[in-house]
Amino acid sequence: MGKIIFPATLHWSDDNQPFATHFNDCYFSVQDGLAETRHVFLEGNQLPQRWQNLRDDLFVIGETGFGTGLNFIAAWQLWQNSAPKNSQLYFISAELHPLCKADLARAAALWPELKFFYDQLLEQYPTLTAGFHILHFNSPCSSNVTLLLMLGDASETFCELLDTDHPDFYSCIQNKMDCWFLDGFAPAKNPQLWTDALINTLALLSRPGTTLATFSAAGHMRRSLEAAGFTVQKQKGFASKREMVSALFQPDENNRTAHQQSSMLGKPAFVSSPYAAPWYLVKNKPLDQRKDVSIIGAGIAGCTLANALAQKGMHVTVIDEMDKPAAGASGNLQAVLYSKLSATDDEFAEFNLASYLYALRFYKNLLRDTPTLAIHLCGVLQLSVSEKEQEVQDALSDFFSHYPDIATAVDQKQASELAGVPVETGGLFFAQAGWIHPASICEQLLKHPNITTRFNQRISSIPHENNAWQLLQDAQTVNSSNHVVIASGHQCRQFEQSKHLSLKLIRGQVSHATPTTVSRQLKTVVSGEGYIAPAENNTQSFGATYTPKMMALTLSDTDHKTNLENLALSSRSLSEEWNINKNIVGGRAHLRTATSDYFPVCGPLPKQEDFLNTYAPLRKNANANIPEAGAYYPNLYVFAGLGSRGMSYAPLCAAVLSNVIAGHPSALPRNITQQLNPARFVIRDLIKNRV
Repeated sequence: MGKIIFPATLHWSDDNQPFATHFNDCYFSVQDGLAETRHVFLEGNQLPQRWQNLRDDLFVIGETGFGTGLNFIAAWQLWQNSAPKNSQLYFISAELHPLCKADLARAAALWPELKFFYDQLLEQYPTLTAGFHILHFNSPCSSNVTLLLMLGDASETFCELLDTDHPDFYSCIQNKMDCWFLDGFAPAKNPQLWTDALINTLALLSRPGTTLATFSAAGHMRRSLEAAGFTVQKQKGFASKREMVSALFQPDENNRTAHQQSSMLGKPAFVSSPYAAPWYLVKNKPLDQRKDVSIIGAGIAGCTLANALAQKGMHVTVIDEMDKPAAGASGNLQAVLYSKLSATDDEFAEFNLASYLYALRFYKNLLRDTPTLAIHLCGVLQLSVSEKEQEVQDALSDFFSHYPDIATAVDQKQASELAGVPVETGGLFFAQAGWIHPASICEQLLKHPNITTRFNQRISSIPHENNAWQLLQDAQTVNSSNHVVIASGHQCRQFEQSKHLSLKLIRGQVSHATPTTVSRQLKTVVSGEGYIAPAENNTQSFGATYTPKMMALTLSDTDHKTNLENLALSSRSLSEEWNINKNIVGGRAHLRTATSDYFPVCGPLPKQEDFLNTYAPLRKNANANIPEAGAYYPNLYVFAGLGSRGMSYAPLCAAVLSNVIAGHPSALPRNITQQLNPARFVIRDLIKNRV
């Protein structure tokens, strides 16, 4: 699961001020931390004036030390009081040793006037795992503040915000900051946050006019900023501190060429390059400011994406051939919210953990706003019903010892007590997980004033005419839109532009049974070879089968039998309650889409023929020098391949794709967004000489 994040160890002074034991330094001025933040970072970046006159609908702040969150909270308060109503604040902060929640709450109590904001931060404060954590602070009908908290070394995490590591394409980087808060501990005590390498990365993430402020006036830091393209000025420091620094990014030609010393431009393709071809970058990306999006498909993918875009102020039309949302693969009565975590240190393990933790926050926020929603966070028991599963769980034991709020190991007796019924083995208990009713979630997500729905309309083609996508039902125009997302599950490949997508269809059948005296005692979801959820509306759901290449959707007695056999591996007492002929009262079968590498496809849709021509040298040399961005259809995207984990994957993938469409900073590290890119299969097939 990657690196373990160790929270900060604090010493609290007699007057309740926090000090970082590891760095032997204070988090803020003991005289008045809030006044210091306002003087150094808010006034130092001229934010009160800039926000009152803000013309763009997005403002991005980068910070090199989250600490107690005071800078973020103070900026949020100022934003609420001075920024235009429909604008968006995106605050990105890195922290290697974050405060545990109890310490954060204690620090927050120092500023009663900020209680409204700190309470919301504490409510969503994430489990302190390494990587990116996205927190949204929304009202029911608007969204104006997003915090991207990156836990890990700042030099590494900010590098992952760069769209590319290819120096010839640094000028194409989209994730640009409007201002910087440099707020690590003092350079003498925490030199890692003031290195030349980190400051050069901050410069790459800046645009001409980006401002910077810091409490420090150290000579080495000023010289590093100037060498990276910042014009530096000393300012009056806070209180007794004599000086601080403010800066403006104004790069000249020397600064630009310093970042491009390893240029591969002009070298032939047979030369091996240390940089992968930047196929994941969009060539000639349209600079269109229109905010209308059409989404084809009203399953969990389309609905989570529609809501994410609507929260960003975009106008969304959701079109589906059925008469209601979640009528396809998302239409089961009970869907389990869980993720199969692994101990491997790779992108897939990182994505699974990030998507699971994000989904928990997502559904808890929905439940907070609408307590009647069918979201039941009753816990999930993941039983070790096989030797292979036991090995996986054993390998995860050290990780979960640091993060018991994610999962805890339980023996058979403990598992049975948690479940409320006898189970066959021990396993892992995910106390925050549970099950949801997908249709009710989808219906709720579509209840946003920026979303229009059109049901009973089957889009058959999407030609691009008059600088817009025309969505046609047969020959009739259903809608015209600048941006289009194909999110129609197993039908994603029906369009000319998407027929090459590498997706496989998998049939799944869930069995429904009438609850019995024993089965009604089930208190949690139990997962083994299949799953069973607590009874709801006098129905017990369990399953599901996993049958590739089978298209028939009629219910199968053979699959009911398979579901019962799998259930017996988890709980014989439950399986023995039912038999196919008497007690199974029905079920549901549908087709899921999945991919060969199990990552979803979530991103811009590539032009396959252009890719095959541009990157043809990869057939002979996987490291061929091809310094060319990829050719993608303008503003055409796909969101599919969620497999059997749609409820866990969809919320985070929707956040990722909505940021791409809206032009907001990345929601995931670069290495993971590349794994989600639909074009990855074209590149892999070229390298393996399959096309």
